[in-house]
Amino acid sequence: DDMITPLASVLVNRLTGSRTIITRKMQTPPSLTYEQKLKLDDLAERLIASEEPVTILIDGHEAEISEYLIKKLPNARVVMDGGSLRASNIKLAAWTDYFVVSEHFARDYMSYRSLSTEAEIKAALIE
Repeated sequence: DDMITPLASVLVNRLTGSRTIITRKMQTPPSLTYEQKLKLDDLAERLIASEEPVTILIDGHEAEISEYLIKKLPNARVVMDGGSLRASNIKLAAWTDYFVVSEHFARDYMSYRSLSTEAEIKAALIE
């Protein structure tokens, strides 16, 4: 209840399609408390009891919560939005079914300077 909720707003330039992302988040998220884990356990139990398919969308920003829920919901599909190359994203990728990454992430991960030509993109896809 005393935590700052991460917030992101995206401003899109209609003429160019470029985006500006404004975010507010804690620099170091606090560790999950016992009470918070109980709430997540309750959520996981209710989702399992519903017998409905569960999809978890993660982005690496709240890695501890993501990892905790993924382990509690082993049959859930996990979709990850990998915008930037961070250690938390690489760790969470091990549990990800669908990993959607930005060009920035792909370039950094593969140590490419550019992915702007068709030849560069084809070479990256082959690797």
